[in-house]
Amino acid sequence: MPRSSGFLSKLSKPINGELKVLRKKRDQLSKEIDHLEGFLKEFFGATGKTKRSPKSRKKKRIRRSPEQLKKLASKVVDFIKASKGGVMAGEIKRKFGVDFLPSPKAFLKKYGFAVKTKGSGKRPVYHA
Repeated sequence: MPRSSGFLSKLSKPINGELKVLRKKRDQLSKEIDHLEGFLKEFFGATGKTKRSPKSRKKKRIRRSPEQLKKLASKVVDFIKASKGGVMAGEIKRKFGVDFLPSPKAFLKKYGFAVKTKGSGKRPVYHA
């Protein structure tokens, strides 16, 4: 039994209304995106869609021998011992130019040095 056009028009009215609302939202969001991209371009000189500039590329990885890593670990421990109030990971990274992963404590433990941490969360303070 064929459906009448009245039935379809009853169904299509709410759907069309929702479509209009969604299209308006989409247009508003695209305008906001354009505005933000303009702000990014003005502020940073590029948008998120462009490739990274050569300056922002990470430095080439430097391979170190186990002996070099052990020397580095001993220097880090000496640096920690020299500070009275302890040292945060950011200070260690700035001093030695190396990101100790997964953490400075794990790195030092791997090479035979023990350090204590005080504080919890994202910013522990390292003491030797």
